[in-house]
Amino acid sequence: MQKRRAGTSPVVKENGGQIGIMFKRFFFYGLAGWGIEMVWTGMHSLVGGDLTLPGQSNLWMFFIYGCAVFLEPLHDAISRWSWLVRGLIWVVVIWCIEYASGLLLYKVLGAYPWYYSDKLAINGLITLAYAPAWFVAGLIFERFHRSLDAYGIAWKWEWLASDCVSCCIKLK
Repeated sequence: MQKRRAGTSPVVKENGGQIGIMFKRFFFYGLAGWGIEMVWTGMHSLVGGDLTLPGQSNLWMFFIYGCAVFLEPLHDAISRWSWLVRGLIWVVVIWCIEYASGLLLYKVLGAYPWYYSDKLAINGLITLAYAPAWFVAGLIFERFHRSLDAYGIAWKWEWLASDCVSCCIKLK
């Protein structure tokens, strides 16, 4: 097995399979996000007194959660920082993604994919009340990222830049 520095993903030697590996990771993040959301909303139902524990989500969320693959470089960059700072960074990043993706879906669909109505909600797209949940979710994401690395479902970001440069040089 290849040795690696702490905070870096293992390097896949050939670029040919990189896109496929990225899509695998996208798929895993999408499924994990969906699963966590179903458990979260199911537990919320329990707190509300519904013992059937119905969870809910929508198909769009799979794609939003899948995009977590694009946060891996950020995770690699901050992996040596304290867990407290990393958790706070994830709260802000998740709020930004939640707001932007919710607004985009609202503009495209004409309906909110979710709508927060509590006193800490901002335009119905995010709620400050979820800060602790997003803090924990960000740290869980880091563990999930490392698990994908440990199981060899890895890819490197450098190939994208080098392929783009190579393509531009060929066009000249």
